[in-house]
Amino acid sequence: MITFSEHLIVTKELNNVVCRYAQKVLLKEFFLDFTFLKNEKGKRKIKTKNINPLLEELSSLQGDIYGDEELEISEFITGFVSKLDQNDKTALYFLTLNENYLIYYDDFIANEGADLDEDSIDKEFGRELAYKIYNPKASGLDEDLNELLQNEISSFADDVDLSEIDENTIEHILETIESHCNIAASLLIK
Repeated sequence: MITFSEHLIVTKELNNVVCRYAQKVLLKEFFLDFTFLKNEKGKRKIKTKNINPLLEELSSLQGDIYGDEELEISEFITGFVSKLDQNDKTALYFLTLNENYLIYYDDFIANEGADLDEDSIDKEFGRELAYKIYNPKASGLDEDLNELLQNEISSFADDVDLSEIDENTIEHILETIESHCNIAASLLIK
């Protein structure tokens, strides 16, 4: 982040770099951790016998998540995020802000920004986004991150076909993971 006279400045380029890192590295690791169960030593082996049964179930349900699955997914997401260092969490927070930018902006305009001029809107909305980054629990950004990751799992499970597991399944899964990470990266602010 770039600061100038105590103002936090996040350039479009910096935002894109951080979000691209979150998508290409962290999201990929997230999908791999969810897809392939680790052994008792904590090592992941990319083999068909290690495919997460929950992913198989979600795939058969076309990504729809119901009661028990939602709890398992929530626990997985919480575990994944809790193992990240602060820099990686911040990258995921930036990704969440990027994904929800228009929702946050519309909400801000409807509430706090209703009576502000254009210059004040930019300044105050920027402060609100910074508040979300620095106070993810209090601002609800943690919840938004969990929702984003749950939606990613749902979309991924819908796209991966596990109706028949054979010698091509691993290649299909890895291609689907790459595709999800590349599609997400292509949606960044231009």
